[in-house]
Amino acid sequence: MKKLLGFCLKRLLPLMCVIFTLSGCLELLTLSLEIAEPFVRTAEEAAAEKAKGRQRARDFGKGGSIPFTNSAEDRLTRRTSTLTNGTPVDISPYLLNVNSIALTENGIKHFNSILEFNFVYLKKDGDNDFRITVYEYDIAVTFEVNKQKQQINKTVAACQKNNESAKDRIKKYMKEYVVVELNFNPKDIKNFKIDFLKTRKGKEKISFQFENIFVQDIEPCYFQYDAEVEYQRKPTAILGIKRTIKPDDIAVFSKTYRSDFTTTAAAAIDVQAVIWKEACAKGSKDTPLPIINFVKAVKVKP
Repeated sequence: MKKLLGFCLKRLLPLMCVIFTLSGCLELLTLSLEIAEPFVRTAEEAAAEKAKGRQRARDFGKGGSIPFTNSAEDRLTRRTSTLTNGTPVDISPYLLNVNSIALTENGIKHFNSILEFNFVYLKKDGDNDFRITVYEYDIAVTFEVNKQKQQINKTVAACQKNNESAKDRIKKYMKEYVVVELNFNPKDIKNFKIDFLKTRKGKEKISFQFENIFVQDIEPCYFQYDAEVEYQRKPTAILGIKRTIKPDDIAVFSKTYRSDFTTTAAAAIDVQAVIWKEACAKGSKDTPLPIINFVKAVKVKP
């Protein structure tokens, strides 16, 4: 009996190992397909993702509680600016707080964000800083289509953790841009290359990340902003106990700012990050996203 059992084990054990191995491979293959599937997006799914990103932007932009019944437009009433140079620009598509406003040549514009949020409330944890920086590059894109050399020069901006990850993301995006915007067949594109000619970096790190990649023609310029800022100067909680925010807890200051970014979007995000940090310095480290009346925003060419 023992000899028979030993014979069976000797013959069957290798076969069983093969069966279990194949079974494991099948499970891994199935898992790989399940992981890969979400990265295939239809136009409808891509639009749905954008809609979700914009809803996250709106949710983030609500900021803290407001102890007022009237609107920011009624409270922040300055309408004249000391800025005289430059061409007025509309930054309402890039406002962060849903209650912020922008005074334009066509009147007051309210929050109308095109920003698509990915992650929010990224923080610094000890030596690990998970926050995001706005990067902007002047780039030259070269490639060949049907043996014909092609080149486009653009300014591109993205929000990423560091310079290298921003460049990697832009490289991937610009390949799609060439196909979609310039209507080239991806199979015909050869020797694709991007040269990063100039780099500009945001003044402040931010605790949120946008999915947007901003592309425009290269145009040497800078932006100036005249801002009236409403911020919470007292913390929402003291010793861990939440308190009701009252009108006396809110203060207002005015200041002009400059951003050396050349894309309207990157410059607007950059200046709001700077303003938020200044509001925290005047209030507390937990001061929520301030409400801003952009009395004037201009693009200035050197």
